Amino acid sequence: MLRWKHPSGEFIPPDRFIPIAEQSGLIVAMGRWLLPEALRTLKRFQQAGFEHLRMAVNVSSIQLRQPSFLDFVNETLAETGTSPNFLELEITESIALEGLEAMIALLTSLRSQGIRIAIDDFGTGYSSLNYLERLPIDHLKIDRSFVLSLAASERGARIVRTIAMLGAELNVKTVAEGVENQGIGDQLRDFGCDAAQGYHYAYPMEEAEFLRWLKEHA
Repeated sequence: MLRWKHPSGEFIPPDRFIPIAEQSGLIVAMGRWLLPEALRTLKRFQQAGFEHLRMAVNVSSIQLRQPSFLDFVNETLAETGTSPNFLELEITESIALEGLEAMIALLTSLRSQGIRIAIDDFGTGYSSLNYLERLPIDHLKIDRSFVLSLAASERGARIVRTIAMLGAELNVKTVAEGVENQGIGDQLRDFGCDAAQGYHYAYPMEEAEFLRWLKEHA
């Protein structure tokens, strides 16, 4: 996960600087740097013996609106020698407000090549079942705010359980974000979630440290 290292040594999470980058227009340049860098990093992981790893990269709706976005993705895959099957693009529900037909066409083109599409932070934005049923997606990522509320309220549990059931009905995988203990992980599995991520499994780490973690948990 992308972090900005402040001169003080503090790592600033993306939810603090990405909105500023979007408002200023810097998100396009950032994305043009990030995707090649992410895929080059993936190649190093694969060359270290982890051939089946995929790289998930968040993409802003501003980036998706760029006329050259599809060409940029294809050029980056070719430049880095990466199979499209190893790339997943994470988008947010707000793309439904950006001209749905154009977004469906773009995502369909990407997915037809083998690139996977995930809706990130699902449940916090424009959750129209009409657009959700039409979008070509592979994963729904359940927002961490719902996962964190599992232990505190039945309402949180109902929401997560409902999203897991919705994913099953739409034939897409559900991924729960923000899992912080094994009990929550077990509960999510009982609800039918297909995968989970969070600090219970690993904290964000630099490349060398992540390779060591992979070797320890292989």
